[in-house]
Amino acid sequence: MKKIVLCLIAVIAIKSLYAQNNMDTYYRTHPVWITMMNNETVNYYETVKAFNLFWENKEKPTEENELFSATDDEKESKDFISGKKAHSDDAKKYAFEYKKFIYWQQDVLPFVKEDGRLMSHQEQLDFWKHQHEGRK
Repeated sequence: MKKIVLCLIAVIAIKSLYAQNNMDTYYRTHPVWITMMNNETVNYYETVKAFNLFWENKEKPTEENELFSATDDEKESKDFISGKKAHSDDAKKYAFEYKKFIYWQQDVLPFVKEDGRLMSHQEQLDFWKHQHEGRK
C-alpha cells in the first residue's frame, strides 16, 4: 500500500513540474502579462513572473527615465536617441504595454496580499482610510 501511495505522489509531483515548465514556456512566448495586469483577480507574483519570463533574453523598450537621466555628454552625442530606440519587433510592438506594466507594478505593490492576490477596491479604500487615521 505504501508503494502505491509513494508512486502516486511521485506521479503527481512530476506532472506538476511538467505543467509548471509548460506555463513557463507559454509565458516566454506569449505576452499574457498584458491581459493579466488588467484582471483584478490576478495573482501579482504570477503576473510579474509572466512579464519577466516574456522579456527574458529580449531587448526591452527604452524607458523615459533612461532618456531624462542621461548625462549632458550622452545627450550631445549624435546617435544618443537613435541608439535608445527599440530595434527588436517585440520591443516596438509592446513598448506601450511594457511601460504600462512598469507603472502597474509600482502602483499595485502596496495593495498586494501575502498570497499574491490584490486587494479589492473596497479593501484598498479601507487600507487608505486606516493609514490616514493613523496620521491624525
